[in-house]
Amino acid sequence: MRMHTAGFTQHYSVEIFRCAKRIRHCSAGFTLLEMIAALGVFSVIIIIFSSTFLNLLNAERKAQIASSVQDNLRFAIEVMSKEIRTGTQYQVPPQPTNTAITFVNANDESITYRVSGPDIANNPCSDEKPCIVKSVNGGDFLPLTSDQIAIDDLLFFVGGIQPRIQIIIRARATVQNVETQLNLQTTVSQRNIVRPTP
Repeated sequence: MRMHTAGFTQHYSVEIFRCAKRIRHCSAGFTLLEMIAALGVFSVIIIIFSSTFLNLLNAERKAQIASSVQDNLRFAIEVMSKEIRTGTQYQVPPQPTNTAITFVNANDESITYRVSGPDIANNPCSDEKPCIVKSVNGGDFLPLTSDQIAIDDLLFFVGGIQPRIQIIIRARATVQNVETQLNLQTTVSQRNIVRPTP
């Protein structure tokens, strides 16, 4: 019986060793199904992160372009304001055609600001995207705003003994198929003090 027990024990230990060896061999790697599942999960995570990254990149690009358009429009209004501030003899057509201003600047030059249109010879802007243009002493009109901006309205209002000129700009810009409306308004007071005659 002891021998039988010893044989059983010996047989049992050999079986355990074989099972342990087989388990160790089986757990040494991944099955093909496990690899496919892991790659699938990894691919989904990569796609989610990359699409989020691309959306953020597009949003940042749109914000940069919109900021550039706003800066360009602010630049145009600042250039007009500086020159109008030191000017005299302001002439603005009556409403509703008050879309241009002509005045004499500090250098005694006749300056005209207006929106481009088909009535301007050698129009520097396209008819689809009108821009703000400037003429010096009746010369050719030169663009003041970039071609990214379409100017819908440019209005001038002059009033007061000490002239104050109100400038209103309504513009739009299309950035990556998203149209942005821009409205700017400023009031410029003439620096030359005009004293009423008694």
